[in-house]
Amino acid sequence: MKILLIDQARKNFREQDTGRWHFLPYYFEKFGHEVYHVTRKDWKKFPFIYLKFKPDIVISVGPVAGYISCILRKLGIIRAPLVHDWNDYWTEILGPKHGLARIARLEHYAIENSDFVTTPSRYLAEKCRIYGKSCQLFLHGVELNLNLKPANLRGFSLLYIGEQTPYKKIERIIEAVKGLKCDLYLIGHANEELKRIAGKNVHFLGKVSHKEIGAYIKAANVCVITADQENLKMYEFARAGKVVLAYKGRISYFLTHLQTAYITENLKEGVIELMKSTQLRRRLEKNIKNLPTYSWKEITRKYLNFLKGVKRSER
Repeated sequence: MKILLIDQARKNFREQDTGRWHFLPYYFEKFGHEVYHVTRKDWKKFPFIYLKFKPDIVISVGPVAGYISCILRKLGIIRAPLVHDWNDYWTEILGPKHGLARIARLEHYAIENSDFVTTPSRYLAEKCRIYGKSCQLFLHGVELNLNLKPANLRGFSLLYIGEQTPYKKIERIIEAVKGLKCDLYLIGHANEELKRIAGKNVHFLGKVSHKEIGAYIKAANVCVITADQENLKMYEFARAGKVVLAYKGRISYFLTHLQTAYITENLKEGVIELMKSTQLRRRLEKNIKNLPTYSWKEITRKYLNFLKGVKRSER
């Protein structure tokens, strides 16, 4: 099967080392399928790429790529089935910069006009149903090396992994640990504004290769999710059997307060409770490890079975 992926990413999936649209195309190819990834810089050449590649399936990712793909579908340039992977909360992420209404229109247009919609988010799957659009749920997978020696994190350690953008609300946990006898480690490209508000117990580690992330997750006492979102990291933390401290919201589609995670709007209160109660931490570790998680190979097989069905339906 020939799969054409149109994305608003700057990097080709082969240049990335983590994320949904690094792992899925990687395993598409491993399973014998051909993938062509059209990134932002190639959008203008898309009609020529399409005619040369002759895909069986087109998958769009992101509101702008989704909108462009739907327009090209209506113009007859895209003739293969069009699948839109609604993989993030784009209106919230891009809206503050480009206008909430504008991004919401693009996002909704892609959902409404694509032939099929997929998502890794239970929340977005429910939103799709509200729109009256059928949606296939394919969760994020896990590819995590937990055989590594734990990283050297001192004291009672909290770990955040990911982008340090305003949308991620990392200031919530930076403020929460002020004055507490714990250490917060942040992995990802350092944000200078966050450095200015961070106390001495906050450590900016910079970017760490995904191949080495397991060493830091193993070493941490608590792993933190600060944004109101379901994300890939929560599955990695679950696979590793780690205590998760998360901001209250969509995370509850996967985790449950005081059963599989500590979920709260008051992160400082959560840090204090987890620091003082070994029994609570052990219970959360035991329970979260029992949650079902899947490898990226397993998720890819499910996704490919869906794509094969899409291809057959077009005959």
